[in-house]
Amino acid sequence: MGANLAGHDSHGIILLPTYIERIKRGHIVPGAPLEIERETPTTARINGNWGFGYVVTTRAMELAIAKAKAHQVAAITIYQQGHVGRLADYPLMAAREGYDRPDHL
Repeated sequence: MGANLAGHDSHGIILLPTYIERIKRGHIVPGAPLEIERETPTTARINGNWGFGYVVTTRAMELAIAKAKAHQVAAITIYQQGHVGRLADYPLMAAREGYDRPDHL
C-alpha cells in the first residue's frame, strides 16, 4: 500500500494476486527463516529461504543500519527471496536514521 501512496502503483497492491500465486507454487514461503550465513562487523550474507522479500530486505536493512552505526560502513547481500516491492523503501530507512547527510557518515 505504501508503494501506491508513493505513486508506484506497479509495485503496490496490484501485486497481491501475483504473490498469492507464487505462494501456491512454492516460489514464496511465508514465515521462512532468514539465515545469516556469513557475518563480519561490517558485512553479512543472508539467505532469505524464499521468504517474502519485504520481510527479508527490511530485516537486512535494519542489520545494515546497525552495522553502519557501529562502524560507519556496512554491506549486506541477500539471495533466495521473493519480490522486494518498491526498492526506494530501503534507502529511505537509512535516511530516516540520518544516513542521508554526509556529516553523519
